[in-house]
Amino acid sequence: MKILVTGGNGKLPKKLKELNGDKYLTPTKEELNLLDKESIKNFFEHNQDIEGIIFSATLYPGQDMVHTEDWFNDDNLKIINDSFNLNYTAIGQLIHLYKDKLKFVIGLTTGMIDHSSQNQCCPLYILGKEVMKNTIERFSYNLQLRHIKMFNLNPGPMNDSDEYQKHSIILDNITNNIDKINSGELAKKYKTDKKIFDGVKCVCPSNKNCFNVVLYL
Repeated sequence: MKILVTGGNGKLPKKLKELNGDKYLTPTKEELNLLDKESIKNFFEHNQDIEGIIFSATLYPGQDMVHTEDWFNDDNLKIINDSFNLNYTAIGQLIHLYKDKLKFVIGLTTGMIDHSSQNQCCPLYILGKEVMKNTIERFSYNLQLRHIKMFNLNPGPMNDSDEYQKHSIILDNITNNIDKINSGELAKKYKTDKKIFDGVKCVCPSNKNCFNVVLYL
């Protein structure tokens, strides 16, 4: 199985690539620019054997835009537009292009979404992840995509190389067992005494393709 992992320069995609370079395709921005529709089309034309996508790419402007009045200057409006294109337009385009062969889609979210009203850090990062989470949930309702398993996975804090390594191993285990997993089995298979997986919640009861997973280590 070939799996596309976006955000190829990130630490988690690099760890997945180290685990299995033949399985995980981790293009850099130069190879796949998610803000450029033609770049996405070109990538698809040269890589048509993708059966899974892990959306890991993100925009992280840091501490900017804490105050609402900062959101509407020209620089920040461009960042907002780029974030929407990254977390909605690009996701939709990739799912559409690969829909006939796709077995699963995983969106890597953040726990900051659930505490965004209390969090003064990086509001644009949180907004982008929330858009991605909602995008994947909404796509899972599409009757033409019901054969694709869609997950939002919150990997939790990753602050050092060991944590990235542990998370990549578990994520690799999920992809290895993707054919066996449904909304009920995920909880049974991965929810251990150590709470490797917790907070399993089906958010798409109409087709049970899409659910949120919170990952703890």
